[in-house]
Amino acid sequence: MRRLLLGSLVLLLPVTTAAAQDAPLTDPSRWTFSQGSGGRIVTEGGEPVLHLPSGFVNLAGTTFSDGTISFEVRHSGRPSFVGFRFREGGGGAENVYVRPQKSGEWDAVQYQPILNGSSTWQLHSGEGYTAAAWLPASEWIPVRLDV
Repeated sequence: MRRLLLGSLVLLLPVTTAAAQDAPLTDPSRWTFSQGSGGRIVTEGGEPVLHLPSGFVNLAGTTFSDGTISFEVRHSGRPSFVGFRFREGGGGAENVYVRPQKSGEWDAVQYQPILNGSSTWQLHSGEGYTAAAWLPASEWIPVRLDV
């Protein structure tokens, strides 16, 4: 399982592929971090960990349409949006993210399509687009999305 260590100011982590399948963290040349994110690959407990204090990271050279995206995430508990983006292109994409500050609440996990470059969270904030989840700070949380 790939591990992502997310710092206190994480905004969103878009990944455009099934990272567990062909995105080894041991190849840092495949990961592009947004300017000023402080993102890097570190070793923790003998395993490579993607550390992203803020901003975005993209995985180069891959495509994804259907399948499974899975990884583990650890966050600080501070207000943030921790997630990933897939099926990106032509002004559209899909986002799935967790909101650590909403742990246990009905909107701790959210899905949001992007249409014509615009966020649609205002339209997709109810049943079927959100879910409650326990998101304990400083613990590894398994994340799996079947598309």
